[in-house]
Amino acid sequence: MKNSFKYIFALTFFCTVNFLFFSCTKEPENTIPVVIIDSPSWNQLITIPDTIKVSGSVEGNSEIESIKIDLVNSDFIPVQSPLYYYTNPVSEKTEFELFYPIEKFILDSDIYYIHVRATNKEGSKNKYQNVVLNENIPLLEKVIVITQPNISTSNIYELNLSYQKHFLFSIEGEYQASDISSYYKQLYFARNIPGKLQTYNLNTNEIEWEYNAGFPFPSFTDIFYKDDRIYISSENGDIVGLNTSAQIKFNTPVLNDTFPEKIYKHQDFMIADLKIRTGNDKILAIFYMASGSIKSTYISNFDVVEFYYFDDDNVLIFANYEEQAVLKIFNISGNYCSELLSLPDGKLKAVERFNNEYLFCIGENIYKYFLLSNTVFPYLTGNSCNLILNNYFNNEVFFVNNNKIDIYNYSLGTYMQDLGFDNKILDIHLLHN
Repeated sequence: MKNSFKYIFALTFFCTVNFLFFSCTKEPENTIPVVIIDSPSWNQLITIPDTIKVSGSVEGNSEIESIKIDLVNSDFIPVQSPLYYYTNPVSEKTEFELFYPIEKFILDSDIYYIHVRATNKEGSKNKYQNVVLNENIPLLEKVIVITQPNISTSNIYELNLSYQKHFLFSIEGEYQASDISSYYKQLYFARNIPGKLQTYNLNTNEIEWEYNAGFPFPSFTDIFYKDDRIYISSENGDIVGLNTSAQIKFNTPVLNDTFPEKIYKHQDFMIADLKIRTGNDKILAIFYMASGSIKSTYISNFDVVEFYYFDDDNVLIFANYEEQAVLKIFNISGNYCSELLSLPDGKLKAVERFNNEYLFCIGENIYKYFLLSNTVFPYLTGNSCNLILNNYFNNEVFFVNNNKIDIYNYSLGTYMQDLGFDNKILDIHLLHN
């Protein structure tokens, strides 16, 4: 009788534990999203660096909250930064298509996967697609230089690998900003009043498409290309993200009292340096990339020269406050700004990143900022510039001053050569394979 009791007790305990265990760990049937990957194909060969199309569909019994895409190794550890896709409007079923940039990195795994993780209220579903990576060494093809013979005309030049210049074409309209895509071989040229974004094919030198600024303030303020998107801001108070075929993929609300002068994409956020229309006050605004809506604002009252990545939650800011250069770090989640250290006296003219080091110009001197030690030292004295370009292909730095480019060896800080143009240099870009 005692043995029978022990058997019944043990059986009851076993069933109870199994019921609790499986009811807690088993994913609910037909509720977590079902993920299908259409592209890339299984074992697709990818030569990096490259930008690949990741597309497919997700379906569940509740609204899809997010779709995360990244690249993982054979241990399922991420080796590249993720991209996120958010359905708009929110739906239980959606198709997705993103262009995922895979940067060059050390291939230390035999197998890599494109990882798609879809999440709804019931849980998350992971899907992995095997891809074969092959390393392609990026090589400099040419340097694109934009000059200004007059206020309403810009000339486009190329410098070959020997730095011999060759005229390509002219663009009519007052220059405002520019950027390029090496992958698509496109030049994005923002002209002013009326504002127009013109996209040129750098293989044919022909215009491919245009995008016009809206009214009542048809003037663009800033532009940059990142993650297969061209982001452009205007005095209307909005920011728009276009794909390389001029389709709108991101936009913020139109702000009536402020407009963005400088913009920067940081992880899942767009950061903007806003100017108040009726005064000189400045504001930092954080927008969600998913919806374009404002997350937070911060009264800064400094003029941003450049934003840089510091870590996932912090942005490095080189700026000017009342004609004095300042170096700040902005915390996104906490919505506060701190000063890293005091910079030399004078107004900041230009800055450029070199991994964990930065070169910047104040007055007639070039300085180097070491991020890891948070220190500043003189780099070149008696040298002024309005643009700095990191030619990382040749370990060189280009200092642009009016109509001349001075080329230095970055590591040694030694002069190599200079290039003269007939007119003021507005911008300069590296085009690689």
